[in-house]
Amino acid sequence: MTPATEQHSRVFIALTESCPVPRLWQAALEQLRESPAELTALFVVDERWYRAAELPGTLEISRLSAAPFAFTRERAEAICREAAARTRRDIERMAAEARLRLRFEVLREATPALLADLLAGEQGLVIASSQFRLQPAYTLFEGLRCRVLLVDDDER
Repeated sequence: MTPATEQHSRVFIALTESCPVPRLWQAALEQLRESPAELTALFVVDERWYRAAELPGTLEISRLSAAPFAFTRERAEAICREAAARTRRDIERMAAEARLRLRFEVLREATPALLADLLAGEQGLVIASSQFRLQPAYTLFEGLRCRVLLVDDDER
């Protein structure tokens, strides 16, 4: 983890639709115990949904009826919006239980300026799942003035 002497003015939790939210939350709490910092949850949109929607002939199969439907950009947007809302509810519930103020932002690969603005001139720490480095959005964090702490997905 981060040495007690290293101070962060901002702690970010990079969340995706499949990351281990409780483990990332615990890692953030450990960092916040060491030094007070502003906490921001970043829901990182998986742009691969949009890329799949752009492919010709991409279908979605209904779990209930097994009927195929065209997979559209609108459907990709709905999936991302639902995942962000579900993740936001979970992380805000944890923040309320811990009595912590939390800022929630949605980050897309298409809007890298948002991340740069959030971290502008600050010593930030980004906490993410170890699997996050395999996602295309991970490149947004490279080269910024922040430290990235990867939390093992298999850690118990």
